[in-house]
Amino acid sequence: MAKVVFERDDQFANKMRNYQILANEKIIGEIANGGKETIELERGTYTFQIKVDWCVSRTYTVELQESETMHFKCGSPLKGWRILLSSVSMSKENKFVYLEKVGS
Repeated sequence: MAKVVFERDDQFANKMRNYQILANEKIIGEIANGGKETIELERGTYTFQIKVDWCVSRTYTVELQESETMHFKCGSPLKGWRILLSSVSMSKENKFVYLEKVGS
């Protein structure tokens, strides 16, 4: 089995809400503020996204190999004064929540 590790920043934006972890457009888990989730999957091609309400991150398409561990970081790019822009950002992909692959 391959492992995919998701780590979420500890932030004020969405602090009390869990993000949904999607693989191939299906919910496979949730991650709390400041949390870390490890999900085991069969080898194969997957598309990953993070979602909260109707806001989704960009999509990552990856090929998982047997016994591989892949790391992602997620959170909200809205920090500091940018939180005031949250209503504008909610309708744009990767503006309210983000997902980034960590490492090679």
